[in-house]
Amino acid sequence: MNLLLITNDQEAKSRIISLLERSFPGWRILDEIQTESASKSRLKDLEVFDFIIGDMDLLNNWKSLDELKSQDEIPLVFMSDSDQFAIQAFDYNCLDYLIKPIQEKKAVRAFQKVSKYLSSKTSQKIENQLIERIMESYSNESYKKRFLVKIGNRFTFVPTEKVSFFYSENGVTYMVESNSSQKYIVENSLNELQDKLLDPTRFYRVNRSMIINLDDVSTIKPYVNGRLILSLNTKSDYEPIVARERVSEFKNWINQ
Repeated sequence: MNLLLITNDQEAKSRIISLLERSFPGWRILDEIQTESASKSRLKDLEVFDFIIGDMDLLNNWKSLDELKSQDEIPLVFMSDSDQFAIQAFDYNCLDYLIKPIQEKKAVRAFQKVSKYLSSKTSQKIENQLIERIMESYSNESYKKRFLVKIGNRFTFVPTEKVSFFYSENGVTYMVESNSSQKYIVENSLNELQDKLLDPTRFYRVNRSMIINLDDVSTIKPYVNGRLILSLNTKSDYEPIVARERVSEFKNWINQ
């Protein structure tokens, strides 16, 4: 934690340094402001600091408080010889106001407020970033919504959610429609379906030659050689068997 200390009160400075060493050993005073000229230049660039401990009396005399009004992301702890500016202090991002001489218990409580505030800000930032990544992921994904298929001399389409499973046989990929058990030839290979076109939260490749729709699975049973056999709501002569090397992954997937 990097602090900016604004004071020319050596006693106050010594108390703060001593308190940090005892109660907040990972915190350090990265820079100090003791003069009005330093205040005018330093307060315009505060990105390297996590929070500020400022002497309210000095800042008022230097007319430097306006520089802090725009710094609403950086928390402040003000200190003063009196409570004269206490109400004014909370026009800023002030978390506490300490009366000098600084009492250790009150200062510790003030710094704990700062720590809690910064932890909350970090958590919120991480959460916002996660939400942004999830939303971006969803907006970038474009899974196939329907398949155009041929029936005799005409074409029709089958919505993806109405597909029970896909399978490959003799180099041809077939799609089986839910409920009707109607079978169609599709142009895409199982690899293309798995890698690019199907939502992986709904479709799973149980073995080299078959991809099933989770919504169509009714029961799961143990099968020979450590494999699993699935029962689908859609009637078919094709048995959905989960390959032994995929069983663990399949269980995790279906339990998502």
